[in-house]
Amino acid sequence: MDITQADQYYLKARSSFPWEMESAVENLNYALSYDDEHAPANCLLGQVFMFYLKDYKKAEQCFVQALQANLSYPDTYKFFALLKIWNADIQGALKLIDYAMRLKAMDKSFLLTIKALAYECRGQYKLAKEILNQAKTMSIQCEVIQWIDAQKARVKKKDEKRTKDRKSASKKN
Repeated sequence: MDITQADQYYLKARSSFPWEMESAVENLNYALSYDDEHAPANCLLGQVFMFYLKDYKKAEQCFVQALQANLSYPDTYKFFALLKIWNADIQGALKLIDYAMRLKAMDKSFLLTIKALAYECRGQYKLAKEILNQAKTMSIQCEVIQWIDAQKARVKKKDEKRTKDRKSASKKN
């Protein structure tokens, strides 16, 4: 199997991202000029639009293009689901995550943390904590486990505050 020109430019973009954005974007443009359906390049370009240019519509177009090109490319699901959450499309994010969980070579632990974020955004803190526990069980990296613990602590604080606020409100009535 040969590495294509698009792959080579994508790898250059990936090594530049996010520290040398100008170089990353230039190499992404080259990669996509060789193959406009290159899933990794479309996904990385979606991340540029999402995180740095804050153009969520263009980011979504890039993620859709990446999925159309390759339904098995794992990074697309992670970032597209997060974008959907940012755009308050929680149901869309959950559907995307549920589909991605069935794919091979998917970082299921990371997907579960995004799923927990979706439930946290809905105010379903107990469910979010349960999903984070699942994610922690599936993780095999110490750094990821520590990050999940930090996520759990944040959700726990929100849940405790809501419980405290409800108790205060019921005492007033």
